Amino acid sequence: MSLGLNAGRRREKRRRRLMMLKWLAALAIIAGAGAYAYRTGAMLAEGEVRRLEQSLADLNGRLSTLGAENARLREARESALIEVEQWRQRYEKDVPTGQLAEIFGRVQSRMADGVKPERLNFVIGAVSNERDCEGSPVSKRFILPTSLSTGSNDAVTFADGLITVTGRGETSVNDKGDREAWFDPAKPVTMRFIEIGGRATEAVGTLPLQHTMVIGDREYRFAVRASNRSFVEVSSDVCAYP
Repeated sequence: MSLGLNAGRRREKRRRRLMMLKWLAALAIIAGAGAYAYRTGAMLAEGEVRRLEQSLADLNGRLSTLGAENARLREARESALIEVEQWRQRYEKDVPTGQLAEIFGRVQSRMADGVKPERLNFVIGAVSNERDCEGSPVSKRFILPTSLSTGSNDAVTFADGLITVTGRGETSVNDKGDREAWFDPAKPVTMRFIEIGGRATEAVGTLPLQHTMVIGDREYRFAVRASNRSFVEVSSDVCAYP
């Protein structure tokens, strides 16, 4: 009976020993898997760190490039602003304005008409503020025609018939709204100055008006103002030109 009991004990010890070995094997497998997982995770983390570090280096490089480009653009902008200001100052200095622009326009117009530059240069050089005029101004008057009044005494001549002055005005309207034969001095008029050869120039606007003509070496200056009803008075003087 003791032999059977001893045999049973030995079997129980073997069973327990096998169970212990199984648990140790399982623990070894788990430990190995954990170590493998840790090593794999560490390798992946290290790779991700390297990737992030490379990305950071790339971003720093791009930021450095953008900073340099931004500095270059700022410098280009400053240079452009300086150039614009220089051109603005040059424009204000070189491009005529006001009366100078008007004179320049007249010079261009006369050159377009065929007047030679040397002639214009001579005339400009000979001009002075002092005028050499012939006697006192001569004044004449005539009836300014309208759409309701035409006929005689509608023009005057100056310089022994060299220049004829005529014109036209707007019909006056009375308080009742009726149109009258004489012109309305408050409205614009058109004055025509006709040379004996047929060439004519005009002055348009409300009275009084002024007009200048140059014929040969003489300058004819006219002043036109309203006179009595229906009449305008024209004054003229003749001066040496230039």
